[in-house]
Amino acid sequence: MYLQPIFSSDDIQKSLPQYYKMFKQVDGRWKNNIITSKKTQFVFEFCNNDTVRNNINEDIIILDKVQKNLEN
Repeated sequence: MYLQPIFSSDDIQKSLPQYYKMFKQVDGRWKNNIITSKKTQFVFEFCNNDTVRNNINEDIIILDKVQKNLEN
C-alpha cells in the first residue's frame, strides 16, 4: 500500500493523528537518507552505516504497524 496519498488527506491526518505522526517520522527519515546518500561518495559506505540500517529496520516495523491499522 502506498501511504503518501493516504496521509496527504487532512481528514486522515485528523482522524488518525498518532499514525500520521508515525508516518511523518518514517517519511522524514527516508528523505534524509536520500539526501545523505547523494552526498556520500560510495554507496557501500552509506549502506554499511549501523544507524542507517537500524533506522530502516525500525521504519519497516513502524510502516507495517501503520498499514495494519489502516486495514482495520
